[in-house]
Amino acid sequence: INPISEGHTLIIPKAHAENLWEISDEDLTAIHLASKKVSEAIKKALDSVGVATLQLNGRGVNQVVMHYHLHLVPRASGAPELPITRWEIKPGDIDTIQETGRQIAEAIR
Repeated sequence: INPISEGHTLIIPKAHAENLWEISDEDLTAIHLASKKVSEAIKKALDSVGVATLQLNGRGVNQVVMHYHLHLVPRASGAPELPITRWEIKPGDIDTIQETGRQIAEAIR
C-alpha cells in the first residue's frame, strides 16, 4: 500500500474490467456515486481542503494494476500540493485543437 496522502482511498469494483473502456456503465455509475459519498466522508473526517480523483487507462499512462479502480486523494490544509493536480499550462495551437476536436467528434459518431 503506497498512499499519496493520508486518507488516500481506492474504490474498486468486484467485477473485473481492465480499464475505462471495459467497465460496464452500471459499475462505472456505481463507482462514481460511491466516490461522491466516500470523498465527502474523507473531507469531513480529515478536514481536507479537497479531494482529487485519479484513474489511469493503459500502460502508456502508467496503469500498473490492470483492474479498473478510482483513487480518492485528499489534501490536508497546509500540506504540500499534490503533484497530480498541477502541470505546466501552455497555450495550444487553435488549428491543432480544432482538428483534434473534429477527429474526436468523428470517432464518437
